Amino acid sequence: MNRPGSPDLATASDALENLADGDVPEQSQPPRFRFLRSALFAGEIHTDASNIIIAMLDRTEPVADPSLWVEAERRLVNCAPTMTLENLSKFARQLEAQLDTRSVVKTEELLKQDRYLTMTEDRAGAINIRGRLDPETAAPIKAAVDSLVASTLHRTRGQDPKRSDQREPAQMRADALAEICRHALGCTQTSTTLAKTTVVVRLTLSDLQSGAGSAQIDGLSQPVSVATVRRMAADAEIIPLVLGGEGEVLDVGRARRPFNKAQRIALGERDGGCAWCGAPPSFTEAHHITWWRNGGTTDLNNGLLLCVACHHRIHRDDWEISVKNGEVWFTPPKHVDPARQPRIGGRKHFDAPELGEELLMEAT
Repeated sequence: MNRPGSPDLATASDALENLADGDVPEQSQPPRFRFLRSALFAGEIHTDASNIIIAMLDRTEPVADPSLWVEAERRLVNCAPTMTLENLSKFARQLEAQLDTRSVVKTEELLKQDRYLTMTEDRAGAINIRGRLDPETAAPIKAAVDSLVASTLHRTRGQDPKRSDQREPAQMRADALAEICRHALGCTQTSTTLAKTTVVVRLTLSDLQSGAGSAQIDGLSQPVSVATVRRMAADAEIIPLVLGGEGEVLDVGRARRPFNKAQRIALGERDGGCAWCGAPPSFTEAHHITWWRNGGTTDLNNGLLLCVACHHRIHRDDWEISVKNGEVWFTPPKHVDPARQPRIGGRKHFDAPELGEELLMEAT
């Protein structure tokens, strides 16, 4: 049985066979999957990626607006060659939430019903923990654990390998969960960095007011309903993102070097995590594009979120970074691209756009 939100591989395989067999519809109608068909025949897209695309399109075709459905196919096919399967699946789920608004609520209900956590002791005396959580339940757990792991990795970066933390990431996550539980039991001797951890849920003001549409929890790819956002907003340190909603000053210039919490939230809204690879916000740091020591200001136009690996890679390979109209652009060096064609990064690259924008522009 396929899990909610996962590709229906049987359906995808059948559709691919039809494409491979040259199934041509009547000439009076546009060919079904015409963008995907063209990309497959040209060898521009991998079979696994086409499985993800076809499964989502099959699920939404009966209820979606036909023009938006075709637009979603085109956007998926265009992005597939440059995306990992994980990011493509996230992109497809975001588009599915737009094509079929009811699917978000239905998927939420299924995931909520299927949540579980078991703890059993094996013969060696180890406790085996297994579970499956819906996004609402998992969001604070993932944010807290990721925050502790990221803090450990940042703190030990650059240390002598013989003295650095020798734990694997999976071991760090296990220890982080135990540390959180010790705090919950009232331990006064354990210190954590969770005070700076916030679960950010993004949605538009119109969706919040109407109760329709969907929202996104930073660090998770499954969209959630507005009803879930309203429920989560009642909890401490879980906030719906409304930039400037509390009158916070986001651009602080050179008054201070570190980016403050409000700025990090704003950078997370723009970049979605690592602006280069899409890693979750908890595994990133806010960096100055023009370095502080060279006169760079601590404001949104001179900041971006990068994970440690991408930060080093960009500087090592001499990429240029710029922010234009709220978008992050990476310009490659000549040895990577002789034409030095800029490439968009951040949320504009990884997140699905609002369907119908191009149709609206054409109509006006």
